[in-house]
Amino acid sequence: MPHRSLEKPIQFRYTEIQEFPSTLNESQRVNWMTRLFITEARKNLTAELIPGNLPALHTNEELLHLEGKLREHESWLAERVEKQKSVRPDENPVIHTEEMRTRAKALEKELLKLMRRKSPPKKKGESSSSIPTGSAAGDSTSSETSTATQQSQETPIDDKKHDEL
Repeated sequence: MPHRSLEKPIQFRYTEIQEFPSTLNESQRVNWMTRLFITEARKNLTAELIPGNLPALHTNEELLHLEGKLREHESWLAERVEKQKSVRPDENPVIHTEEMRTRAKALEKELLKLMRRKSPPKKKGESSSSIPTGSAAGDSTSSETSTATQQSQETPIDDKKHDEL
């Protein structure tokens, strides 16, 4: 029985050494995805300021919160990885893969919460394309088309009037 108590720490260190590279890679992948998402979301915030563009999906406060979580994770990871470099194979690791997974999952959960957000519904007054009007004085076709299009946009279609087969 005493030999099992001696084996357990060795097995733990061996498992940690084996899993460390892939767990670190996964953690860094989550960091990269989060950084990329924040960059794109900030572009959307800027594009929102241009008239006619759709509103941004995320607020600046939400992006700042996510960025804070990202910085916290990156600094924790960098600090621990740096300390891990000086640990000998016969010593317990400074950074455990389970803790790395847990922290990366927490950041990924925050990221996915924002990524899964649906586009806001378009307001009724907004139009995705502008309707060109005739510029020539005698161009009645384009003004008639424009008038007909405006009327069809203003008149709601009542589905109840249609006969069923």
